[in-house]
Amino acid sequence: MVRTFKLNLYPLLVVVSYNMKRKRQKQRKFNSVRHLRNFLEKTQQAFASHIARCSRFSIESIETNRLALSAALGAKIAAATNCDYRWLMSNDEKLPFINSDGRPYAKEDAERASEKDASESIQFAHSGPEVAVLIGADLLLRVLQAAQARNAVSEFISRFENYVRSEVGRFAALQDEIYAEIRGRTSSSLAFFIYARSTEPLRRIRRRATAAIQAVKAREKAIKK
Repeated sequence: MVRTFKLNLYPLLVVVSYNMKRKRQKQRKFNSVRHLRNFLEKTQQAFASHIARCSRFSIESIETNRLALSAALGAKIAAATNCDYRWLMSNDEKLPFINSDGRPYAKEDAERASEKDASESIQFAHSGPEVAVLIGADLLLRVLQAAQARNAVSEFISRFENYVRSEVGRFAALQDEIYAEIRGRTSSSLAFFIYARSTEPLRRIRRRATAAIQAVKAREKAIKK
């Protein structure tokens, strides 16, 4: 007696259909690399080979949000296309699509990008987040001046300290390190979170500000070429 078996393909079809649906959903989600590549009318292979200098599979994975765009690769793409680094890394459809000068992006921006300018552009792109934080510090000092004029310094400092605490709390290892530093330098409680216990924080800011100034100067020099 010969036994016959029926192969039920329905579960397999369900899995395949589900995976295809998820892939389409990921592709519909805004992706800055995909948006830039389509704007420049490049295939994934051409974009990977001539702009990103990576594999086509990496670009495909980034565009479908399976792989996060690294800071190093983002810096290379920003330098090669002259697009804004922060826009590229944000993946935020609501942000304006701009070049490194803050102007609306155009195909000519990519054409003007050259290998000669790449080192300056990459240096600026890597420094971009720190430059933004330092500019934010300048704005906060201006807010402090306004608060002093209204006798509202304590309220401002309280809000600012709460924000800094919340951001530090997002990174457990960093929080432990900072709390250990505070306990090691004072016998007071952690209530005094933002307090000048040494000159080292100010020295770190000066070093980073110096590096940021050099990066901005190099970028300005590259733009004028």
